[in-house]
This record gives sequence, C-alpha cells and structure tokens, in this order.
Amino acid sequence: MVSEAGDSGDSFYVVDQGSVRVLDQDRVVRTMVRGEGFGEIALLGRTTRTMTVRAVDDARLCGISSDVFIPALTSMTEARAAAEATRRSYLGHSPGTVQQEPDPRQ
Repeated sequence: MVSEAGDSGDSFYVVDQGSVRVLDQDRVVRTMVRGEGFGEIALLGRTTRTMTVRAVDDARLCGISSDVFIPALTSMTEARAAAEATRRSYLGHSPGTVQQEPDPRQ
C-alpha cells in the first residue's frame, strides 16, 4: 500500500516505474503509470487523503513533501494564492474530507 484514505498527507508522488491503483473504498477509480502523479492536494496543504493508493507491481515513486515545496511556492505570492484557491475548491467538492489549515509558519 502507498497511502490509505483518511491518512494525513503531506507529499505528492509521481510514478517512476510500475503502476498504482487509486481506490475509492473498494472501487478502482483509475490505474496510474509512469509519469502520472497523485497527492497534489496534500502537497498544497496538509489534508487527509481522499483515496487509497496501492502498488499494482514493483512500483517506484518519486515524491516531494510540502515542507520542500511550500517554501518555494510561497516565495511567489500569486502562485501561492492560485494554489490555495485550487486546494479549497477541490476540498469543497469532496464530501467527508477533513480540511486542515496550512501551517501558519509557512
């Protein structure tokens, strides 16, 4: 397993090798392969994962944590505002998602 729905998330991942399945409970939403990524909402602000992701085979992932990404993003005011608006919009359309405010130290 890569991540479980409901777990706290703080990273974005790109599939470098193999594949992963994105699950909404037991229903397969999609299969992701090399070059595809997931976890963008967690990257923009610590939130709970909305889907479960499981490796199908010997998947290799490359990741970036919000601790690295956010400081780079916040150095550009317009980019930070656009990212925050996107995160809030997405979470507003995900029933049952627990929203956590970004760390004020960032």
